[in-house]
Amino acid sequence: MFCISLSACSCHPVGALGKFCNQTTGQCPCKDGVTGLTCNRCAKGYQQSTSTIAPCIRVPKPVSNESRRPVSRPEEVDKAPVDCGKCQKRVRKLTLRKFCRRDFAFLAQILSRDFDDTWVKFTVSIEVTYRKGAPERSARKAEALLWLPKADLACKCPKVRVGRKYLFVGKSRPEDKIRPGYVVDRSTTVLRSRDKWQRRLRQFVEREMNGEC
Repeated sequence: MFCISLSACSCHPVGALGKFCNQTTGQCPCKDGVTGLTCNRCAKGYQQSTSTIAPCIRVPKPVSNESRRPVSRPEEVDKAPVDCGKCQKRVRKLTLRKFCRRDFAFLAQILSRDFDDTWVKFTVSIEVTYRKGAPERSARKAEALLWLPKADLACKCPKVRVGRKYLFVGKSRPEDKIRPGYVVDRSTTVLRSRDKWQRRLRQFVEREMNGEC
């Protein structure tokens, strides 16, 4: 655990939501999955992660040997709705025109997954940002939140798994501002990290800087 010696009413810099505590009880406001008076340890059913945004994540549920799928909460993600509609298969057609019309493009690794009402919340580590600015100038690791509608993820539109790296190219909408981070759905281009896609995005960045967008 990340427990350290703290003075009374001194909230943990990682586990707490802020620096101020209840002056009567001394209780600090804790992040999801964090407990303790100063928010210095993971609650029951949670385990420590390497993320500073979500320091405690849910302990994985047992896996069924028959199906090799999580046996808990199948209705949320693992079991797809009857009608998924038509997923957009054109995601692999990543063109300069599409790139220029998108608001964000970045390479990120999925660190963890959690549930929030009708959404699935991922914590990601952004490794390279392509939109806007050259990768050489903006290449730095930073954690962020990524939101997917449960219905889209159940239909694998897009298909995203914890531990893998993906390229995300999409648009920001005004209604997305209520959630910190990025909102992606079946209209977002999501590609498994490949050298050819990264080379293509670097080319698009150069062409954008040359005024071709």
